Amino acid sequence: MAELVGTVSAVLSLAIFAFDTSKTLHDAVTSFKSQRKAIKDLQLDLESLNSILGSVQRLAEDTRDVQKLEPLRQPLNCCLKACQEMNNMLQSCQSHSKGEHDSIRDWLRMKYNEKSFDEMKQQIASYKATLNICLGAINAENSSISEASLNEINDSILGTREDIQDQLEQLQEKTNRANQSARSALQVDYEQLKQCLESLKQAEQTANATPRINIQGNSGSSGSRAIFGTDTVRPQFDLNVADNKAGLGATMSAGVHTPETLQALLSNSRAPELALVLEALKNQPHGTNAQEIQHFLGGSRAEHSIQDENELAEETQCRLQSRIPADSSEPRNASAQSVSQRIFYPELSD
Repeated sequence: MAELVGTVSAVLSLAIFAFDTSKTLHDAVTSFKSQRKAIKDLQLDLESLNSILGSVQRLAEDTRDVQKLEPLRQPLNCCLKACQEMNNMLQSCQSHSKGEHDSIRDWLRMKYNEKSFDEMKQQIASYKATLNICLGAINAENSSISEASLNEINDSILGTREDIQDQLEQLQEKTNRANQSARSALQVDYEQLKQCLESLKQAEQTANATPRINIQGNSGSSGSRAIFGTDTVRPQFDLNVADNKAGLGATMSAGVHTPETLQALLSNSRAPELALVLEALKNQPHGTNAQEIQHFLGGSRAEHSIQDENELAEETQCRLQSRIPADSSEPRNASAQSVSQRIFYPELSD
């Protein structure tokens, strides 16, 4: 528990510190009132970074699954250090320049820790993009995401990875030419960029992970019937079934069923509305979908009486439909030929 609390505290503290540092840099840059493109571009990057850091703070304050925050730690640290270096570079220019115009000109021309203004600006942009991707991957795991949104995340990962790889090549060339005293500073940047590549890899795995649904700990009373699973040959989720119990004369089925098997299992059903067809199931979020389903399963045992069936079915449909996004016409990982994806919940009968 102490370790998990420490993770939240560390990520939240980093996010707050990085936000304050980025805002200080943004305010200093804005005070120049310069119309130079390089300065305006940096302002926009810092505004975007501040917005992302604010979102990270809110996530760290509200999250219950603290392990999901860990991928944010490294890009947060990189953003913090990059903004600190840029701030130090600006302060150094202001201390040696005679006026605002000279400060801007010197800032754009000088080098700090073997890096030019443009190189620093490029690193901030890459660190910001990495942080945004990691945040997007976590949000994709926590909430609904369409095929288009998933493709956007993957495209961002690809583009950011290529940018970082280009910077790594340039840094390697500079390191080979640099003297011994300069190499240590360049090596720090090189390692940070490599760590960002690892963060992108983790984000890619998180965003593209297969949803997992647990059917566990359900009980079927004597003579009852419960059906769990799907009739899709290759479902877009992992179904885990364990520790379910059927009473005397009860029927309980779980897994991937053929249409013929389902027809037999559902024949003479007194509660057909409990067999819900969810073509958008593939578009449901990894974590929330499983939690919503598990929430229903956890409170829906086969001991319910027959008169409760209609109320239970109505409640179930309401819960699940509220999780289907408006753009469900573009389900995640959809095949070329759309196949209906069905999941069946406890069917209650005498």
